[in-house]
Amino acid sequence: MEHETRIGRRHNGGYGYAQHRHFRGDRGDLRSAYLAGLLAADGYKVITSGFDSTDLPPCVTGCTNPAQAVTLADCVILPLPVTTDGTTVNAPFSRMRIPLDQVLNGMAQDQFLVGKNL
Repeated sequence: MEHETRIGRRHNGGYGYAQHRHFRGDRGDLRSAYLAGLLAADGYKVITSGFDSTDLPPCVTGCTNPAQAVTLADCVILPLPVTTDGTTVNAPFSRMRIPLDQVLNGMAQDQFLVGKNL
């Protein structure tokens, strides 16, 4: 599974959200996975990417392709901090490095982006 969490449209209408990498790499915490579970429990379709080496809540879908996960989301939620090196998404549970540009350049104008210091 991966940990770029993305969320699509809510089953009963309303806004959708997505997460793309969310965790504090320097501490390795699982706040983003927890958030993904909370959003899914509220009825949102959640797709994550970048959480290859950890378990996600059963109601959250993992996606091995971060670029694809971005295109499926109404909102992309990035980790805190977003990056620790200025070029890749802070994703300590991912088996691969995810270029920040890949995430940002893959977004459409009508998508929401949540992240600090972008």
